Amino acid sequence: MNSLFQDGITVGWLMGESFIVDHARRSVIPERLADILLTKDEDVINEESYYHLSHFTDALMTDQEIVELPKVWVVGGDGGMGDIGYQNMSKSSCKTGQHQGLMLDTQVYSNTGGQNSDSTPCSAAAT
Repeated sequence: MNSLFQDGITVGWLMGESFIVDHARRSVIPERLADILLTKDEDVINEESYYHLSHFTDALMTDQEIVELPKVWVVGGDGGMGDIGYQNMSKSSCKTGQHQGLMLDTQVYSNTGGQNSDSTPCSAAAT
């Protein structure tokens, strides 16, 4: 995706979330169900296990399952990621660690071509 606004980090975050859902449906949940069916003779699945499998989130994933997730990289300017998109960037970085961001010092808002970004240090600002 190519965006001059703060959308890039949000779209990257949502792509990462979709990877979690896809990975859970294709790999994690079937593996866990197979383990349950192969190891238990009685009380194959209880109400809590059923709920967790049918309402699966990344909070229920093991560290190894999280490591196996695809990584999402978002590259953007300091205006879109640091000034305008900071809230979304901070939310995405607090998640599972699969969302990575590279903020470039463009020294201006790319969509306006002239305004200095507040994320640009004063010494780096164009005169």
